[in-house]
Amino acid sequence: GGISPLVGNLVNLEGIKVYGNRLNGSIPNDIGNLVKLQYVDLSGNKFSGEFPPEIANLRALKMLRLSANPISGVIPDAIGNLTELESIELDDTNISGSCEIPSFIFNMTTLRYFQASQNQ
Repeated sequence: GGISPLVGNLVNLEGIKVYGNRLNGSIPNDIGNLVKLQYVDLSGNKFSGEFPPEIANLRALKMLRLSANPISGVIPDAIGNLTELESIELDDTNISGSCEIPSFIFNMTTLRYFQASQNQ
C-alpha cells in the first residue's frame, strides 16, 4: 500500500514519519495541502514516480527525507522558497539532472544539512 490522497484532508498535521514500511506508489499531490507540515520522513520505502512539486507548498517544512525510494525527476527550484527548511535528504533515489548541486541550495540560509548521494 501507499499513502492515500485523503492525507490532504489532515490540514493540521505537523509531521509524517513512515520510514522503512515498504510503502509504494507515488507520493500523493495532496501532500501540498498540508501547509502546517514541518517534518516529512518517507525514507526507506518504495515510493516511485516524479518528485512531487507540491512539496514546495509546505512553507513550514523544516525536514524533508525521501531517501532510499525510487522517485525520479529533478528537484524543483521552488524548494528553494521553503525558508524554514533545515534538512534535505534525497540520497539513493533516481533523482536526476545536472551533476551539480542545485543553485537554489546556496540561497537557503536556514539549511543545515543537504544529502543527495548515490543518485543518477
